[in-house]
Amino acid sequence: MRSMRTLLVLASLAVLTTAAHAKRVSVWAGEWEYKFDDKKIAKAEVERVLVLAEHGTLLGDAIAGDEVGKLWLHRKSNDWTKWSEWGPAWVKTATASQAQRQTELAELEAMTVPAELVPVKTHLVQQVRFFLEREALALRLLADDKPTLPAQTTVGGIDPAKTCATQLDKVLKASDRGARIEALSYSLGNCLNGARASDYPATAWKKFLAKYRIREQQHTEMNGP
Repeated sequence: MRSMRTLLVLASLAVLTTAAHAKRVSVWAGEWEYKFDDKKIAKAEVERVLVLAEHGTLLGDAIAGDEVGKLWLHRKSNDWTKWSEWGPAWVKTATASQAQRQTELAELEAMTVPAELVPVKTHLVQQVRFFLEREALALRLLADDKPTLPAQTTVGGIDPAKTCATQLDKVLKASDRGARIEALSYSLGNCLNGARASDYPATAWKKFLAKYRIREQQHTEMNGP
């Protein structure tokens, strides 16, 4: 009969052998690497949900796609006295961009995710919607010759008339569109952004990683010296 010590050694070897044969694959998202056993979760599934990671590009894309923000960056090169010549075409382009990104938001809302990631998806949907609604309001206030705030207007659940009354007043009383876009970006935009709930549900993300034994690791050396 084998001794207890021999049995323990054989059992340990079996565990080590199993671990050695476990297939671990890597998926990359920028400088972040995710290693996991694709028998526990499919590689395609990991790749699909990485868009929900805290360092993902969802919010960055929502901000970068803001047409009013882009126009503000080039505000000094535009002749605001000739708005009637170029403004309507810009509004048309900005409106089309909004429609496209609303479609992308709908796709995010319809995305199925593991139970652990439901709070993460909910949070990101709210954040993307906030930036879209903030841009939609800014677009309206910039495009209208005599802008007013429609009743019951909210931005991500925030009431601009109550939360950012002073900043909104600066927009509505701006002398021209050049001054108005300054007030929209610096005053009203910053006030609304400061009022939004922005805490990422990191605990939910970590629960997802733990359940499927996914190792998340950042490789900062990829950025170079």
